[in-house]
Amino acid sequence: MFLNLKTKEDKIYNYMVKHHVGHKKMVKSNVLMRKFRINDNKTFRSYIENIRLDEKYEKIICSEAGQTGGYWIASNQEEITETLEHLYKRAMQMLKTYSKIKNKAINDKQCKLKLEYLEKGI
Repeated sequence: MFLNLKTKEDKIYNYMVKHHVGHKKMVKSNVLMRKFRINDNKTFRSYIENIRLDEKYEKIICSEAGQTGGYWIASNQEEITETLEHLYKRAMQMLKTYSKIKNKAINDKQCKLKLEYLEKGI
């Protein structure tokens, strides 16, 4: 499924669907960033996240971290499962870090008030 090229997300998605289906056709983030004139990793990752979260993009963008990693459109269940495991591990590590910092801050009276305020929005 190809979409109108209205947004940067549409352009990235269409390009990925056309050229990078399956793990063997993985593309590095810096290649995509250069092609779509994206200057920083944070912005690039936000585009990928937007595509992953928006229901209009039916195909799943998989990823693999590290020097040999990159992005591709899933071509089978195994690729999706591996990406889900990768994301799950990253999310659990973030929660572990959050919990450790929060527990340290509980002993700091100045931080406690700020934490209570922060977590009301969660």
